Amino acid sequence: MRPASQLFQYARRYLGLIILTTVLIFIYIFISQGRWLLISPFIKYCEAIIGTHTLGSPSNQITGIGAEFGKKVMAVLEQWIQGNTIRQSIFNIGWIILILGILTALLNYIKDYLQGLVSLKIIIDIRNRLCAHLLTMSLRFFNDKKTGDLLSRLTNDISIIQSSVNFLFGDIIQQPLTILMAFAFMFMLDWQLTLIVLVLIPFIALPVLFLGKRIRQARKTSLAKLGDVTESMHQMFSGIRIVKSFQMEHAEIRELSKENEAFRRKSLSIVRVKALGMSLIEFIGTIIVLCVLFGAVYLIKNGRLNIPLAFNFAVFLATCLKPIRVLTSSYNALQESFGGAERIFELMNHKPDIVDAPDSIGLSDFRREISFKNLSFTYGEDSSDAVRKPALSQINLSVKYGETIAIVGPTGSGKSTLLDLLCRFYEPTEGSIEIDGLNLKKIRRSSLLKQIAIVSQETFLFNDTIRNNISYGKPEATLDEIKEASQAAYIADFIEGLPQGYETVIGERGVKLSGGERQRLAIARALLKNPRILLLDEATSALDSTSEKIVQAAINNLMKNRTTLIIAHRLSTVQHSDRIIVFEEGRIAEEGRHEELIKRGGLYSRLAGTLQSAPAD
Repeated sequence: MRPASQLFQYARRYLGLIILTTVLIFIYIFISQGRWLLISPFIKYCEAIIGTHTLGSPSNQITGIGAEFGKKVMAVLEQWIQGNTIRQSIFNIGWIILILGILTALLNYIKDYLQGLVSLKIIIDIRNRLCAHLLTMSLRFFNDKKTGDLLSRLTNDISIIQSSVNFLFGDIIQQPLTILMAFAFMFMLDWQLTLIVLVLIPFIALPVLFLGKRIRQARKTSLAKLGDVTESMHQMFSGIRIVKSFQMEHAEIRELSKENEAFRRKSLSIVRVKALGMSLIEFIGTIIVLCVLFGAVYLIKNGRLNIPLAFNFAVFLATCLKPIRVLTSSYNALQESFGGAERIFELMNHKPDIVDAPDSIGLSDFRREISFKNLSFTYGEDSSDAVRKPALSQINLSVKYGETIAIVGPTGSGKSTLLDLLCRFYEPTEGSIEIDGLNLKKIRRSSLLKQIAIVSQETFLFNDTIRNNISYGKPEATLDEIKEASQAAYIADFIEGLPQGYETVIGERGVKLSGGERQRLAIARALLKNPRILLLDEATSALDSTSEKIVQAAINNLMKNRTTLIIAHRLSTVQHSDRIIVFEEGRIAEEGRHEELIKRGGLYSRLAGTLQSAPAD
């Protein structure tokens, strides 16, 4: 589907407003164009005052198509403005033009407001729809995309689309109507001069159509470069602590300057093409005016046109050429915005790779077991061996309700991947995961994730209040419930000691808090959700010994009567688990309790020496 067709799909909701705006545009054009018919009688009366013209009707020399109708219209106007004296007639014309000017100004304000309203509504709908669509994508999609490019599409590209929306629901209606109305009056005044204009006008369209495609493609390329600029800035500010600690400010500025220079070059090509197009149009417009002037002189010399009508024709020609320039400029802007629209709708047309099956059902409270059956998973679509190497291979594991499972293994052995698959952030490459005998693909994801709470090593907190961060997974939670979760996570005393307490804003990613405080807030968030399944991905790794001992006691209480999978680096956590699963290169190498695995002398016994000891009492 073409960008224009897709934009019209969003406009259907506002069809009533668009129709009303179109009606107002038509009335506005009719009045704003029609008022210039008063120019020829105005000049006639002025000539009479200075004695260069005897009072007679200039409409007698109207020779255009529909001349009889034109003469009648002019006769009615002249009768309408006729005063007792010439000066009074001139003042009558002035008052009528002033009143019509006020009316056109009012209509112009209303139509522009409605056009802007429709435009903003459509743009906001597109941005909201795109954000909602992106949130349906799996983690695989986001792993393959640059965050900066996605942000650029949501901001820069959508802002550029506004030009096409303004054109499709504004200029494309108003400017052609203005041109048609001007031609109607020009035909009425003199058909011969109008034919000269009609013969030459198509030459204006040639550079517009020829250069439009180049502008569209160049804008699409420049927006891709702008996405690279946004990505560069995103990485620079996200890693500002690292940038400053390594004194890489100048290097980052050089990298950003290089990206900006690439964007400048691509954008400058658009400027050149647009400037060339507008220059050609100005030249052709000059040729049209010259031809009309020589034609008017010829007709006046032969007595087939008088000066007031010639002047009136010139005014309508000017009102015709101006919208042609606007239309040309808007068409160039349309082609630019279509470059952005194509990038937006590329994302819109990207189908989620994880969706609920038509026959999916809600998961009732988890009661029995989680089963991993012949589970294998590979990241990415790249063909290189490094990327295509399976992260998990032939995993068979059963976890009973209420059981605590510790997962250990070297870095990159697939521990976190197993938890991601359980949350259905990715789909298995082979095999399946079942909860209480139901394949995850048959369970609605919303009901699945209601059963799960996650506390990861990389704690993410929002630039919001402490209260909203803790209640993120349960927005309807009361303050008492939030306080109870905070106490269980041993963070309540710290929060209540802050000047604004639970209403304290903690900064982006919780930058105003220490690592241990951020981790305890994340644990409080999980505690508040009160899940059936708890996933702890090295959740206590950021805590000091004292904090860990307190929080570990809270986690132990939380794990009662719940199924818990823990990726742990603490020997104390591993020792107290019901079972230990040892991963190596994406496979289960060993399984058992701490004492059993130590006696076997295998991989776990070697890893046990590297696990952090429990904090001292």
